[in-house]
Amino acid sequence: LMGRKWTKLSTICHVKESVVQSTGDLRTLRSNLTKLRADCIVYEREQLQGQIAANASARQLLAEAALEAGTTNTDTHYFGDFDMDSDRDNMEAEDEHEEEGDEEESEGNPVGGCEGSAVGAAQA
Repeated sequence: LMGRKWTKLSTICHVKESVVQSTGDLRTLRSNLTKLRADCIVYEREQLQGQIAANASARQLLAEAALEAGTTNTDTHYFGDFDMDSDRDNMEAEDEHEEEGDEEESEGNPVGGCEGSAVGAAQA
């Protein structure tokens, strides 16, 4: 170890960043690692916001489909007033009616005691 020389570890401060533009052209820029990290974070945030927007759209479409199909009860038509506990109570009451053999209320709903479940999934 006596004759061995210790070298400093170096980091690269400047790098070349290649960017594919919307026209398909390749553009090369000088950049640094800090800017590249910041660009990555911005990109990841944009991707996350896109996923959140897509999920919200999917939930809205699911809720609209449930309304059109008539699989929700009348208490859950206003999404601002949606209450999971009252919906669960409604489903339990419907299950009791089905156990008693009262099929008159469930004839209009092919799903039976699962009313409100699509809206519940949409609100989750």
